[in-house]
Amino acid sequence: MRVRCYPLIFIFSAAVLAVHLDAVQTNAFVYSSYDDFVDGDFENVALTVDGKLSLAPAFTEVAELTEPIVWSAVADRDGSIFLGTGNTGKVIKIDSEGNVSDYFNPEEILSRALAIDRNGDLYVGTSPVGRVYRIAPGGRPEIYFDPPDTYIWDIVIDEVGNLFVSTGSSGRIYKLPVDFEPGGKAELWFRCDQTHVTTMAWDGKGHLLAGTSPDGMLYRIRGKLDGTTLFNSGKQEIRQIRALTDGRIFFSTFDGALVGRRSFIPAKEEPDDSDGNEDNTFTVTASRSNDRSASRSSQGSQTSGGSDMLYTLDDDGFVEAYWGLPKSNIFAFHQLESGELIVGTNDRGRLFSVRDRGQWSLLQQSPRGGEVSLFLDDPLNLGAVLAMTSNPGGVYRFEAERAQSGKFESKVIDARQITRWGNLLTVGDASGSTRATVRTRTGNSGKPDGTWNEWRSVDEDAGDRKIRSASARYLQYEINFDQDEKGNLGADEVRLVRLFYQHKNVAPFVSAIRVVPAGFQLLKPPVNIQNIDLKKFIEEK
Repeated sequence: MRVRCYPLIFIFSAAVLAVHLDAVQTNAFVYSSYDDFVDGDFENVALTVDGKLSLAPAFTEVAELTEPIVWSAVADRDGSIFLGTGNTGKVIKIDSEGNVSDYFNPEEILSRALAIDRNGDLYVGTSPVGRVYRIAPGGRPEIYFDPPDTYIWDIVIDEVGNLFVSTGSSGRIYKLPVDFEPGGKAELWFRCDQTHVTTMAWDGKGHLLAGTSPDGMLYRIRGKLDGTTLFNSGKQEIRQIRALTDGRIFFSTFDGALVGRRSFIPAKEEPDDSDGNEDNTFTVTASRSNDRSASRSSQGSQTSGGSDMLYTLDDDGFVEAYWGLPKSNIFAFHQLESGELIVGTNDRGRLFSVRDRGQWSLLQQSPRGGEVSLFLDDPLNLGAVLAMTSNPGGVYRFEAERAQSGKFESKVIDARQITRWGNLLTVGDASGSTRATVRTRTGNSGKPDGTWNEWRSVDEDAGDRKIRSASARYLQYEINFDQDEKGNLGADEVRLVRLFYQHKNVAPFVSAIRVVPAGFQLLKPPVNIQNIDLKKFIEEK
């Protein structure tokens, strides 16, 4: 009979292993920043850039649309709104009672531009085969302006009543005077070497501002055929321009290639010189862009070189990047009565509030996703704003007052194995308190489905908030915010969520045993040697 001797080090290692297996460690998931919460779903709940959840302003649906894309919107003096849509070019009317009807069906598939004059006449710019239709109140549509250009991108009206029409395929702006008659000859007001003039707006001095594609140029037009280049963004398109009440000019860029989203701006075409105005001359004066955006980033803003950006232009002509999100499109922005900006994106139909550089919030999320493509002051509710969404199409009312209730649903939390869930701690305002209620649910599939356990309230017991959901690998939590009977929010905000959990120990599975022969010993791993700072060593000596 042969007897083997086992080294003492082997027996000692096994004992240490046994002690370790008996230990159970408590771990925690902690959520306290914007990035921690942003991947959840928001329903009337806002999220600040510094990671605070709270009840958001009310966001209620006004109308659900059958058309998938909303491109333009105007309101008449009776409170009705008109929407220019894509895919069929249909113009939709929503009257003051909220009734939705088809108002005009042009031959073209895209109604990108709408305007209403002082007489209540509606102008509709269509593409392709660019035309401007005029529809008098109660009247029939007529072709008002039929230029040689392929696209009508925007229509604006000055304080006198002159109509300005921006086009694509040759990068022009036409002026149609107040006394213009159908079939008449329009005045060429501006032309540049860009293919498309995509958007227009008035600055505080009555000058026309114009944005273009494919190079994202911004121009100021002081008079007939007299334009100045203000900025070259290098993006695919200038999407929107707006002069704010404080004199600043904001404009946004758009690049559909960022996330494969639609732009409806076709590839660059050779400009068409057959405009019938060969005798006209014009000047486009290039000026320095004064772009300080590269050297002065917006603190707190999630800017990225590959993102759409919201820019600001001051009186001295300096342009600065103001706000943007990585790999996200900015479809529209609007100034509220409070002075802050709201911005619509294609990030799950989310709407952001921007008060200043570094001070912004995720303010709302469309219940049906898509993109927030357009804003319009609500003609029937002072201080409210209508938000139009696309893919799917819808109209929502955004109000200054907070919603009565809201809900935040977290992303799915993965504990990597079957887990025993413990307490859930929420921290609110500076005092640490919050009246928000919390629920959880658990399951063992990565995406919540019918196999998951039902939502269960997190019970509060002697100061502890115990998770009652069954042990499982995955968990979601839901935070509900409500106003009290008097409409007060109290301390209803959440700044931090901490979830405690324990992994259950599993009996070890031994697949092999190796015995160290007598006379051998296990070597300790070498200790990492730190690098010596030779200069510092010599100085100390």
